[in-house]
Amino acid sequence: MKYGLRANLILLLLLTGCLTQNTQKEQNEQNEQKINIISNQSWTIRSKISFSNSEEQGFATLEWRQRKDNHYIDLKFPLNKKIFISGDNKISKISYNDQNHIFETEHAAHKLVGLSLSFSNLKWWIKGIQVPNKPTIGLLVAENKLTKEFSQDGWIIQLDDYKNINDQLLPMKISMRGKKNWLILKILSWEF
Repeated sequence: MKYGLRANLILLLLLTGCLTQNTQKEQNEQNEQKINIISNQSWTIRSKISFSNSEEQGFATLEWRQRKDNHYIDLKFPLNKKIFISGDNKISKISYNDQNHIFETEHAAHKLVGLSLSFSNLKWWIKGIQVPNKPTIGLLVAENKLTKEFSQDGWIIQLDDYKNINDQLLPMKISMRGKKNWLILKILSWEF
């Protein structure tokens, strides 16, 4: 009887060791996944967007090319209205109706469509990641350990419809709600 008990204990210890190794392996894979997404600073998305501020609502198609700290954003609205935005973390140039306007990047979305939304935050949120070194509240994580919702800088960000793109799980729907503002991106494609 002692022999059977010892064998069962040894078997139990071995199984526990296997479980610990698998859990550690899964955690390492998740950390590696996060590092890949964070370190990849060159990407392009194509999406449909809809937005609302306290005065108006709208929708457009979006192509956002991010190359390290530089962004190139094409917005196409109904009735063939086109807006092109280019810049870096400090200054953005907005071109439309044969006119160019220069704004601080932090305030470009407000000047463009009345949304108090920072492009420097948005480039993180699009990838389903909180902006590093900024306070985050209300973090909700699903059973599959993917981020579902968090709040930063007065915005509530909801992430849905994750898809595996080049071995990275990325959200295909991002909903953002701020004070009297909202923005929804329905991503059609990612490129790295």
